[in-house]
Amino acid sequence: MKLQYTNVTKDKDGKDVTETREITAYTNNYERSDGIDTLGQEFTFDLADNPFDFNMMGTRLAIGGKIEFSNQVSNNNKSATTTLNEEPKEEVVFQGIIVAEKQSGANKYTYTCFDYCFYLNKSEIEIQFNGVSGLEAIKKVCKENDVPLGNVADIKTKIKKIYQGQPVSDVIKDIIKQATEETGYKYRLEYREGKVHVEDYKDLVLDKVITQPINNYSRDLSMEDMRNSIVAISSKEKSKSVKSTIQDDESIKKYGLIKKIIKVDDKKQAQTAQIAKKTIQDSNKIKEKLSLTLLGDDTVRSGRVIIINDYTVDIHDKFLVTNCKHNYGVNHTMTLDLKRVEAELDTSKYKTSTTTTVTPNATNSTANATQVDAGMNALNGYESVYRDNGCVDVAVKAGSYYSPFLKQQADIGTADVDTLVNNAQNAGYKVETFNGYANKGDILVYGDNQHVVISDGAGGCFGNSTSAGHAKFYPDANYAWHNGEAPTKVIKMS
Repeated sequence: MKLQYTNVTKDKDGKDVTETREITAYTNNYERSDGIDTLGQEFTFDLADNPFDFNMMGTRLAIGGKIEFSNQVSNNNKSATTTLNEEPKEEVVFQGIIVAEKQSGANKYTYTCFDYCFYLNKSEIEIQFNGVSGLEAIKKVCKENDVPLGNVADIKTKIKKIYQGQPVSDVIKDIIKQATEETGYKYRLEYREGKVHVEDYKDLVLDKVITQPINNYSRDLSMEDMRNSIVAISSKEKSKSVKSTIQDDESIKKYGLIKKIIKVDDKKQAQTAQIAKKTIQDSNKIKEKLSLTLLGDDTVRSGRVIIINDYTVDIHDKFLVTNCKHNYGVNHTMTLDLKRVEAELDTSKYKTSTTTTVTPNATNSTANATQVDAGMNALNGYESVYRDNGCVDVAVKAGSYYSPFLKQQADIGTADVDTLVNNAQNAGYKVETFNGYANKGDILVYGDNQHVVISDGAGGCFGNSTSAGHAKFYPDANYAWHNGEAPTKVIKMS
């Protein structure tokens, strides 16, 4: 292990003087930590400065000085009793700035350092976005603040917002939050190797299985944060609100009714059903928290997904690291707070309802074949911001070319099948059981409101394709969702 210190001061002539020294010999108790809800890492250590010892005096460090900590590669996954061929290679695991000093007694000083995200968390910004993608918004924020950018996910969510006086990190977090609320996809914002990265969690799974002995194991279970009934309501009162409710009657019967009410921005009122569904998927469960200590591995930090296979405490699963603390001493150890990675909660049997006040310009207008073709051709190859869940997004945007109702749904951002079906029924359109026939421009519905496409009137259809990653034509509507599975309903657009 090696700890390096660099500081720039002025000499008597006002010129910069750079001081660089290795301080490993008179420092110890190195600790590096981060959490999933914070941007950046914290590093602390103790330093000895003894005014009565000539060899140990004058060692104190300056606030604002730079720190670089390196760890020997062979010090990973190794105990003090392990005999390995030592690798001389060292890797830098922390670079940052000293932000605080604490003195204890006459000669002990504890220093707290943050990586360079310290500036992103403190520096404020004024910026406006007028409908650019989340990806472009993040690029602009970083460019205007001279922040080096690393990997950034292709976030297509449109950002329309003015930010005044918010920290740079909070602006990026808000952009990510909007994308998650709209699409359900979660992203990790972190700083490493001198750059800011915004990545999908699925890209942060470590390709190793932890089988080493576990120490200090604890497991907590709690229903304090459980919610088994969600009501999402548009927040503005200038028009009648859109209200979506979803609840799990079985959970209510077992644990009692625990309701949460969410206020949804008026611009997203068509997404109330999707927001309610996502919220209950996240909160209708017994919350589990695991904590344990393992031999340290510098590749592990918060936001990573690790695989543990341990028979001592019978853990065999994937876990998201929510908090991570590395201790570098005789042994390099790490203490982890973990959250089990679970499959998305199945809400197909939950009770749902959506009340809305959609009034189309024309309820019984006949779809014009030329306009239907124009809409489908215009959207052919379109990549929805909702990716695998973009079927409604594609249908209403293509449908906007021939249907005032579908245009209205596109304008207000309808993106959920339940909402589209409910809005159509409330607007006076017939939703019928599919009998094998549909007119050109009708909306075909699959499963239990799980997928939609536009009928071409000749047995085929047009819609979003998960496998292709974009909107496309299907020669046979029975192969637009699952192979050989016909639609279950049809929304009669004419």
